[in-house]
Parts: sequence; C-alpha cells; structure tokens
Amino acid sequence: MLRGGIVGLGRLGQRYVRLLRQDARTEIGGIFDLDAALTERIARENDVRACASLDELIDECRLDFLYVGTPDFAHVEPTLQAVGAGLDVLVEKPLCTSFSDARRIQEAVHKAGVRCVTAFSNRYNGPYVAAKQAILRGEIGTVRTFNGRLNDTVFVPTEMLSWAASSTPGWFLMSHVTDVAQWLSGQLPVEVFGSEVRGHLRQLGVDTIDSLHANVVYADGRHGIFESQRILPTGLTQVFDTKLDALGTAGSIHLGTHCHSLRVVTDRTRNPGTYDIEINRRLLGQTAFLFQAFVDAIAADRPADISIEEGVENVRLIEAVHRAAETRTPVRLER
Repeated sequence: MLRGGIVGLGRLGQRYVRLLRQDARTEIGGIFDLDAALTERIARENDVRACASLDELIDECRLDFLYVGTPDFAHVEPTLQAVGAGLDVLVEKPLCTSFSDARRIQEAVHKAGVRCVTAFSNRYNGPYVAAKQAILRGEIGTVRTFNGRLNDTVFVPTEMLSWAASSTPGWFLMSHVTDVAQWLSGQLPVEVFGSEVRGHLRQLGVDTIDSLHANVVYADGRHGIFESQRILPTGLTQVFDTKLDALGTAGSIHLGTHCHSLRVVTDRTRNPGTYDIEINRRLLGQTAFLFQAFVDAIAADRPADISIEEGVENVRLIEAVHRAAETRTPVRLER
C-alpha cells in the first residue's frame, strides 16, 4: 500500500482526497492546508489525519508520495521539502512560477533520484490523446502550426480564486495549452514573441494581467499562436473556453472540448464539464487517469510518463512569454 499526502485542499486537493481513497493501491497518510478549519473538516469527513504543518505531514506521516495542490506561486517549498525527504511528488501545473526555481527543483529531483511529475492533465484527456495518436500515425503529415486558446470568464479571478492577483493567465491557463502543443509536436520552443493587456481586472480589484498572447517558434521552424484571457463574460455556458488547432502538411486537427458533447438547456444554457465525472461512485476522467499513471510508475518502479524536464521547459516558456510581453521584444530560449 502506497501512502500519499496532500498539501493544499482547494478544489483539486479535495478531488485528490477522493482519488487516493478509491485506488486500492493507495491510502492517505495525512493532509494539510493553511486553513486549519478546512483541514480538520476534510480530515473528519474522510477519517484521515489532519496535520498542523507541512513539516508534520512530511516528517511524521510515513509517506511514499506527496500531491501538491497549493496555488501555483506556492509550489516550490512543499515540492523541495518532499523531494528532500525522498518522496515522489505530483505537483499541479505549472511546476512553479520562475525558471530559476524550476531549475532548483530539477537539481533536487536528480540528486534525490525521485519522480516529480507536473500535473498536465490534458495529456490524459480523451480527445487530446486521440489527436496525439493521429499525429503519430502521420494522418495530417508534419505539423507546421498550432493555434490554441484557454480562457476564463471574469468570474474565475474575481470570485473563484482568492489568490488570482498573485498569478496570471500565463501561469494559470497558458501553461496548459503550451504544454499540449509541445507534447503533440515533440519540439522545444526557441523564440517567443508576446503581448499583454492590463486594466479591466485592476478596476475590479484584481491587479493582474487581463489577457496574454504568445507567438512561439519551435526548433524545427513550426509556429504556435496562443491566447489566455481571464475577462470573458460570465454569460458563457462554462467558466472556461478552450480550443486547439493543429495544421499539418497533409491535413489538420481541431480540438474544441468546450462543450464536452453535453448541453443542458432550461431557462439558460449550460455545458456541464465531463473531464472529471463520477461513474459507479468513482471519480473518473483526465485527473483520475493522470493520478493512476503516477501511481503506476511508483508501483512498477519505472520513470513517470511526464519527466521533470518537461515541467521545467514549460516554466521556461511561460516565463519567456511574460518577459517578451513586458519588454515588447522577442526572447530567445537559450539551452
């Protein structure tokens, strides 16, 4: 039985409580959140240990791995502490919010000889997996361009996330879509152009970027154009909107998973999410598949599907997008 710990009990952290409980190979050694009342409530509801600190969770709970579900700017400390204790780590995307910190984590992971997986859950989303397989079969020839977006309604930064001002649409959203493009292409980016828009969210009391755009050039010459905004109107049928097109020399692929093939119409129209859904009293979908793959790697003592290098490269790219947007000049990604 593999013992897992959870730090950060937000929406995703609570989802991982369920995932650890439903997998016959895992049990919860302990949980911790800075909100002590929340930690106690979740622990009581699930009959698990509530820890008063990260130190207690890592040092006293005899863990095999740690899931890090803290806000994106707060990934470094728990990840480094867990890696230093010899634990495998599954950390929410992005790995962290600076390339220098990403390199620190990478060095610590190699030194400790553990797994550190960034939770790029779209790699386990059915339509994206099918797209990857079609590309590998050569159905659209050689991919030459990507055009992708992942946007949120203004509800997310103003009401859903209390810490939105400490993040950006680049870290919170674009890290997803750029990872998918890199995963589908197998190519590393070499140059980035960027632009940003500010003002609307600041007027609403959230001092962060409204909109971020990136033009990414990859090593083989292909291009990607990416957009992430957090000011879409709340009248949308879901709190996010996502799309990715891949154009190849012999065809194209179009991923539009916003509607999830489900529409509910009453006095208003909704597109309930089906990425993660309960079936037969089990939570299934892309997050569950990601977790299962992580546990598979630990149980079989083999490398994880997503390497620490992939998490680091994603951070390198998103940091470069921000720098290009701030300076209004292209940024070369030297390796």
